Amino acid sequence: MTLNHYLTVTKTFCNWMATEKRLSANPVAHLSKLKAETDRRIERHPYSVEELALVLAAAESGGIVHGMTGHERAPVYRRHNKRLALAGDSKPHPRLIRL
Repeated sequence: MTLNHYLTVTKTFCNWMATEKRLSANPVAHLSKLKAETDRRIERHPYSVEELALVLAAAESGGIVHGMTGHERAPVYRRHNKRLALAGDSKPHPRLIRL
């Protein structure tokens, strides 16, 4: 989740509170979203081959998440990574990993 997402949810909740007369006014109405393109506190980049291998290894050895074992989740992550690369993601993944 991003700060912008938290702000949107908070504004929505405060708007509801004000509409229901539980608040006199929305105290966060004046706040605006951050511009993700210019806010570079966290540089986003595609996983390297080594990072992706670590994610897949962690998934395979992990416990049950959302009703799936780690062994069942790892192929989903592999397919998702390939689909992003094939769909022309805004920053295509330069290297795919075969495990």
